[in-house]
Amino acid sequence: MNFMDRIRPIITKKTILNILFYSVILLSLWLLSSHYLLFHAYAEGFSIVIAMMMFIITWNSRQVMDNYYLYFIGLTYLFIANFDFLHTLGYSGMNVFPDYDFYANQLWVVGRFMESISLLIGFYFLNKKKRVNAIWVMLIYGIISAFFILLIFVFKVFPECFIEGVGQTPFKIVSELMIIGILFLTIVALYKNKDRFPRPILHSLLLSFIVTIISELFFTIYIHNYDISNILGHFAKIVSFYLIYRSIIKTGINEPYQVIFNNLNEKKLELQRLNQEKTQLFSVVAHDLRNPFNGLLNLSQIIYDEYDELTPEEMKGFVKDIYDSSRSLFTITENLLEWSRINLENLQIHRESVQLLEVIKKTQEMLKLSLESKQIKLVPVHLEDVTLMVDKQSLFIIFRNIISNASKFSYENSPIEITHQDFEKEVQIEIKDYGKGMTKDKLKSLSTSLITSTPGTRHETGTGLGINIIKKHLELNQGKMTIKSTENRGTTVILTFPKNI
Repeated sequence: MNFMDRIRPIITKKTILNILFYSVILLSLWLLSSHYLLFHAYAEGFSIVIAMMMFIITWNSRQVMDNYYLYFIGLTYLFIANFDFLHTLGYSGMNVFPDYDFYANQLWVVGRFMESISLLIGFYFLNKKKRVNAIWVMLIYGIISAFFILLIFVFKVFPECFIEGVGQTPFKIVSELMIIGILFLTIVALYKNKDRFPRPILHSLLLSFIVTIISELFFTIYIHNYDISNILGHFAKIVSFYLIYRSIIKTGINEPYQVIFNNLNEKKLELQRLNQEKTQLFSVVAHDLRNPFNGLLNLSQIIYDEYDELTPEEMKGFVKDIYDSSRSLFTITENLLEWSRINLENLQIHRESVQLLEVIKKTQEMLKLSLESKQIKLVPVHLEDVTLMVDKQSLFIIFRNIISNASKFSYENSPIEITHQDFEKEVQIEIKDYGKGMTKDKLKSLSTSLITSTPGTRHETGTGLGINIIKKHLELNQGKMTIKSTENRGTTVILTFPKNI
């Protein structure tokens, strides 16, 4: 593909018209720069109009805006526009505030601090599941705005930013450098969250932040309010405002329809997944329930028909087989109930400090007979002082399923070892067995939501729901799971829990 083929989709008629339109505006402003007050009024007026449009679009699309970063900063630009408007009126020569010639510089500093800090703290809201309350944003920014207006116009205690015949004060220069520093942090935050923005919007925001830094550099080096650096700084400001405005336009107006269709498609895929899971579940349950039920029926029939002829040893053997079948049925039923609970209910958990060894002993007691029947020994290694911030019942369900699986796939007379590693921010628990292990394909299938059942070393059955139940309870407790396995050599399950939640 040659160069022209690559850029042809970009250079559309609409793009060319937009470039011409904004080029005419910037050229007109440049021609007006010889009449500085007129130029300044138009330049700031253009920025103010863009900022107001950002707010209006955000406010009217607040129910559908899916990007909470752009939603937050769109609201804040109403107050940034207010300070830019006061800055324009306060400019020397406008004679709106005749008692002092340099209100404009003070208002400029406040407006730029408000803009840069808003651009940075907006990333805090990006990863929230719920958008920030617009009324609270308006109230807080309204109070902050009123506070600084009182400092500047009423109490007149805001530091001077410009002195006639001297130029910018050290406070003004340091403030501009601090604003540039905040903008650099904003670029770092944008990079860290780059996956949360569509590529065109990401590029618009990045370019806007860079141009804003360039604008602030111009406003750091100018000597007086009418030199070329000041003029170029205003041009850069207009461009940076427009780039953010374009991002909000795409997100607030163009994208919501795409977001709605994407959400509908995601719901459709989720329903298809759940339907597939349900079908698999019914298939697995129908198959795995049949064996223990048949065992119970056959054994009961034998005992009923031949009760008087059975020796105590034969009776004991049949009772053990009945227990094994009953235990299998109980495990299947319990997993089915737990699966339905975590999928059909809004499961609530209560995190607390839980002694790991206590949960392991409870699990061992519950699985005592199945462990003893294969002479499998549960070996906790130095876990006496290990505590986890988790839901206690969730942790029990996780260990019950993991150790039950480990027992199921372990060979007779083999241990199941439980160890831990303590890190600065998390605790890792390892459960290692020396059983039949898994093939690479089987291990890979565990990362999907497919429900599959594999017989154990004694042909034990199950629903295959255990892994899904474990994953759900880990997710609720902000835990993670890694599984390592080698065929015929065993499996190690690594659980990771954060220390502070």
